[in-house]
Amino acid sequence: MKPAQVPHEDVLNILKEVEIFRRVPPSVMDELAHEISLTLFEPGEKIINQGDIGNSMYVILAGHVKVHDKEFTVAEIEKGNFFGEFSLLDDEPRSLSITAMAPTVTGSIQRLQFYHLLDKYPDVTRDIIKVILKRLRTQNRKIVDELKKRQKELEALVTERTADLRRKNEDLEITLDELRKTQAQLVLKEENEKQFLANMSHEIRTPLNAINGMTRLMLMRDQSPDNLTHLEMIRRSCDNLIVIVNDILDLSKIQSGKMKFERIPFRPAESLQLTHDTVRFKAEEKGLSLVTRLDPNVPEVLAGDPTRLNQILINLAGNAVKFTEKGTVTIHCFNDAAHQGNGSIHNLRFSIIDTGIGMTPEQLTKVFESFSQASTEITRKYGGTGLGLTISKQLIELQGGTLTVESTYGTGTTFTFFIPYYHAEEQVADTTIQKTVSEVREKVSKLKVIMAEDNEFNQMVAVGLLREIAPGIEIECVTNGKELLHKLAEKPYDIILMDVQMPEMDGIEATMEIRRRKNPIPIIAMTAGITSDEIARCKQAGTDEFVPKPFDPDELITKMARLTRRRK
Repeated sequence: MKPAQVPHEDVLNILKEVEIFRRVPPSVMDELAHEISLTLFEPGEKIINQGDIGNSMYVILAGHVKVHDKEFTVAEIEKGNFFGEFSLLDDEPRSLSITAMAPTVTGSIQRLQFYHLLDKYPDVTRDIIKVILKRLRTQNRKIVDELKKRQKELEALVTERTADLRRKNEDLEITLDELRKTQAQLVLKEENEKQFLANMSHEIRTPLNAINGMTRLMLMRDQSPDNLTHLEMIRRSCDNLIVIVNDILDLSKIQSGKMKFERIPFRPAESLQLTHDTVRFKAEEKGLSLVTRLDPNVPEVLAGDPTRLNQILINLAGNAVKFTEKGTVTIHCFNDAAHQGNGSIHNLRFSIIDTGIGMTPEQLTKVFESFSQASTEITRKYGGTGLGLTISKQLIELQGGTLTVESTYGTGTTFTFFIPYYHAEEQVADTTIQKTVSEVREKVSKLKVIMAEDNEFNQMVAVGLLREIAPGIEIECVTNGKELLHKLAEKPYDIILMDVQMPEMDGIEATMEIRRRKNPIPIIAMTAGITSDEIARCKQAGTDEFVPKPFDPDELITKMARLTRRRK
């Protein structure tokens, strides 16, 4: 803003046209025209700021202005009109701002000048109040119109947002419905996979049980050298098939998070010996030297899961023998001082070293992948599913250990792992003193056993093997649960060997009925379905033990002896 120059006559003529000054005599207006202060405001300049306290009224001599707050324009005032009259009436802060919309010249009348005019001409007061009321009515109408407009806009916005939210809600419902369907499909898929694994296990293990059992019987009875060789080959082939089935089932357990580990006393030396005995025949066939080393600092007895340790060792040692054509396979066990825990833990370290074909760096990156082998040529030449190393690694890691591999192509491979084990004396579970094999067989020889089994071959295998290793044992067979209940009502037995899948009444139903009748007779479930769900069903029904098919005769008679000893 800056001072403005306007001819006196022009100022006077404009003042005479202002509504509130029409009753004022020309001489007084001439005097007022000389006294007012003239100012030029450029477009956008504020003449009055909202919140300011003013003491002047302004007459627009040229241009025009707008009356507004931060967002809303209340009115626009043009040449020949006035504004700021409230500044003459009170000292309160201004509620609105006034801004020039074009080059604007104003003449400002001070409060004292205006009061002097009102003293002489009271009619001016009436005129100014009339103008103020008129402006207020106009502004009120405009504000009401603006409020109505904004309300409509708000209603439209709310309607739009509501529709948008409704659409999003519908989309979310569709998405949730799809997620529910997907979840249901995944659950169904998982159940189907479990059922498939259970069925596959049962279908494969049932004939394997017969083949393996008959082979064992023939090995016990036929001692001719030629037959022994052929029968031993059949038995080992069955064992290999069982390993493959177990690998697939173990992988399923690990992936579903249902793998559990025991904590029982065991002897590391026995695990090494078992591994040696298991892979020795294959090593001898290939002319390999098989060496086992147990460091003297390894405790005689530890607590952990020997079954899983044996599985890992046999897997890694079996692989070493498989991929070694000449030279040596060494299995070394020692107490790893570099990885000792708090004194109650022993980190046993095992190294399986071979002089076999080795692996390239690229093959090493894939060695622990499921269903993966180094190449199709290796698969054709050496066989296998590619699951063993994956399962071994995961079994080790689930027990808090690690598995590593070092290999040089054409030279050999070393697999090294450690697993933490506890002092055996810290084991708090009930650990009965194991009987010798002869004592167990003598105990079982005196038992009266009833077996529920619908498969004739499985009956022949079980009866034949038990009578062979425990002469004197009394065994009766029935083909379903109903026949079993009838027999139990006729006379007492020492123990039941219970198949799970049978016609008319299966093993689960029969077990539940026996327990409902308060009969405490020991029951061993014998089934080809060895999934965790199958085992859980058996335990929930009331069985005391579980033996998978094909069964290990020594495992079976050991459990029979233990259960019948507890009962007596």
